[in-house]
Amino acid sequence: MTNFLEQLTAEYYSYIGCFVRTNVKFGLRRNGGYEGEMDVVAFDPMSQTLLHIETSMDAYSLEVRRKRFQKKFLLAERYYHKAFKFYTKEKVEKMIIVGFG
Repeated sequence: MTNFLEQLTAEYYSYIGCFVRTNVKFGLRRNGGYEGEMDVVAFDPMSQTLLHIETSMDAYSLEVRRKRFQKKFLLAERYYHKAFKFYTKEKVEKMIIVGFG
């Protein structure tokens, strides 16, 4: 499910010339489902940079958010090269966009 922050983020990175994928599922489980999902992944062909962007509109505390996002990024790290076979560099830039209502 895409929220408006994911949509805006994807549109922005597409507008500036990146190749963008949203809701990238990874880690297929034996009994169904996935380990996780990357909200937005953008590849900038000019700088050869892969960006993993997570978005949130939740109302959790900073500490709870920190733990959730650390876990999401840590789980995704094992799948960057499987999901994006063209990307040969080791470093992936990670970003969090949090909206406030």
